[in-house]
Amino acid sequence: MLTAQAYNDATIRKIMGMIHGMGAKAVYANSKTIWNGLAGIAEGDGTKAFVPNSMVDPVVAGRIYGANVVIDENLADNVAYFGIPARILANDFDTLTMMRDVNAKTFVTTISGYSLFDAGLEDPKAFVKVTFTTGNTVGNS
Repeated sequence: MLTAQAYNDATIRKIMGMIHGMGAKAVYANSKTIWNGLAGIAEGDGTKAFVPNSMVDPVVAGRIYGANVVIDENLADNVAYFGIPARILANDFDTLTMMRDVNAKTFVTTISGYSLFDAGLEDPKAFVKVTFTTGNTVGNS
């Protein structure tokens, strides 16, 4: 986990270098973090490191250093996860079961469900959690 990181090119390259494993990389962040921080990062020559997604895709906002930047509104502002999604192991031990019950006196219908699911990282170094600071300027490193 990295804290108090600047929104700049050197920081993003450092983070990418910390990710272990082979596979397509992704960055998960909320819209505010993406558009107020990551989208403004420029490389040393002034070229934007973030390339917006030209396709109509509500989830992928763009790419940065070849990694898909995925919108995840469940994350806090200025927090991002960089990593390899294929390194996440998930097991669905018991698939979703839906049950319906109708109370004979009140005719109230209750619908309930059950599922047993677990997930974790195959390699703990396949993801890096980063907290950025808003006081640091976006731009060249």
